[in-house]
Amino acid sequence: MRLQKAPLVTSGLVLGLLGLGNLLKDLSLSLNAVCGIFAFLIWIHLLCTMLKYFNNVKEQLNSPLVSSVFTTFFMSGFLGTTYLNTFFSNITFINNLITPIWILCLVGIMTHMIIFSIKYLKDFSLENVYPSWTVLFIGIAIAGLTAPVSGYFFIGQLTVIYGFVATCIVLPIVFKRLKAFPLQTSIKPNTSTICAPFSLVAAAYVIAFPKANT
Repeated sequence: MRLQKAPLVTSGLVLGLLGLGNLLKDLSLSLNAVCGIFAFLIWIHLLCTMLKYFNNVKEQLNSPLVSSVFTTFFMSGFLGTTYLNTFFSNITFINNLITPIWILCLVGIMTHMIIFSIKYLKDFSLENVYPSWTVLFIGIAIAGLTAPVSGYFFIGQLTVIYGFVATCIVLPIVFKRLKAFPLQTSIKPNTSTICAPFSLVAAAYVIAFPKANT
């Protein structure tokens, strides 16, 4: 049986599974592991697709919708480090990879944001704005949520502060777009990403600022 090409937005599914696993962690470490395994297998499939069909990847990234959702690829990397820390921290080789992977994801998500901004903010068009812009510009706050595994709390705190400011700027623009140019039925599920910014920033704030007022 031949596996089909995985679209770039599959990274959103990977992030969702990793997030679900973290929610179930206190309930069952086994369920946490199952979610992590499924997420890893899907991520490997996506990565193989990206390497094998690189030209197709470039074509997909020409879409402002797909490109903004692809931020979840790097966010998945951040959350993935928490799984490595939970299940493999006693293996020296893997434990030594956790911080470098975290830093690589930070560089990757920042680079993606900059490239996207140069491409779509230079000649700004409201029609290119999608709810997933909240993920694109605020997703980096996940660095604060995962700061304990890397030890870079200061960087995590900076991303949380930035995430809050970015949320206040991006959300009104997204709402204006939705009012002026309602989404087509086929992409309306993208609207659900609007719920993400404040919850991510709030959760990251509590983790990145150990003495946070909760």
